[in-house]
Amino acid sequence: MLDVGANIGNILAAAYDASPDGAHVAVEPLPECAAVLRERFPTLEIQEVAAGHPRVTEFYEYQDRARSSLSDLPGMEVSAVHHVDVRPIDEIVDSDHDIKIFKIDVECHELEVLESAPALLARRPLVALEHGAPSTDSAAIYELLQSFDYRIQPTRGAPLSSAQEFVDLVASGKVWNFVAVTVSPA
Repeated sequence: MLDVGANIGNILAAAYDASPDGAHVAVEPLPECAAVLRERFPTLEIQEVAAGHPRVTEFYEYQDRARSSLSDLPGMEVSAVHHVDVRPIDEIVDSDHDIKIFKIDVECHELEVLESAPALLARRPLVALEHGAPSTDSAAIYELLQSFDYRIQPTRGAPLSSAQEFVDLVASGKVWNFVAVTVSPA
């Protein structure tokens, strides 16, 4: 499992428990959370970076750490600003990593993470994606995943048939957890 936006590793722990011999990589830019991950998972690969287009930039830590982001989110109280390295997914996990699940929880930067992962997406892992309103990237996310032969659906529901259906569902604010699976084998 590649856990992008791992926080303190609750989802990673479940994946590790289910498959302790699998490939597991955590990506988490917040120093305190990355330290917790290294302590909880001393044998796993922990990358203390953000994922996306390469650069060094500001990362906003909020009172609710789970909402921390590369974006200064309106209405959120910033508790700290960190300078972080941003690296493409395809640099973080090369073809030697046998990634079966690609989990993304990055608060408004899902498209950038996906754009940085063409080689990984071509290997067709299941994509678990948290994506919610407000977002102007929903249609682009849908189209990018579709270009790799993925079908996107809410975690509880049927596959979506169009980018507009995805845009409308995200805009409704009722659903923010999605999975994307490939339509055909790699």
